[in-house]
Amino acid sequence: MNAAKPSCCRLRTQRQRGVYAIEFAFVFLIFFVVIYATLAYGIVLTLRQSLQYAAEEGARAGLRYPAGGGSDQVSARITAAVAEARNRVWLSASVPSAYICPRDLDCETVTSSCTVAVCQVMVKVTYNYGAAPIIPSLPGMGFLLPETLTGKASVLLSNGALKL
Repeated sequence: MNAAKPSCCRLRTQRQRGVYAIEFAFVFLIFFVVIYATLAYGIVLTLRQSLQYAAEEGARAGLRYPAGGGSDQVSARITAAVAEARNRVWLSASVPSAYICPRDLDCETVTSSCTVAVCQVMVKVTYNYGAAPIIPSLPGMGFLLPETLTGKASVLLSNGALKL
């Protein structure tokens, strides 16, 4: 026996017909934004760690350079540090730089070489993420991704090893 549905139930099911699609659209958008933000942040974190690793290895290379004498040895240490940092980083657009300066100073602002007892070899690797992003930014999501990424490392060096 076929029992006919009451008219109130038929009207309710007809009104609910497109609700599932609308609910899915809202939930999918929220889900997609969360997944995109997680992936973008993970990639940026991986890039930052690789830049930090390259800077650390460059600083170690500047420390390991064989002892020589005078300003030639300082420039040789800097050249070795920059070359090692460039070899370790896998991003071709990254820019490594190295400095030797007195301990506890910002080497980027000091223009003279180290003449005190304890110096530091400082290596900085910078990548302009805004100019060459690894993962594209979605409209309205640009605030999640940084403009530049930097890895910075320094290693202490005794002045006796520099032989200045």
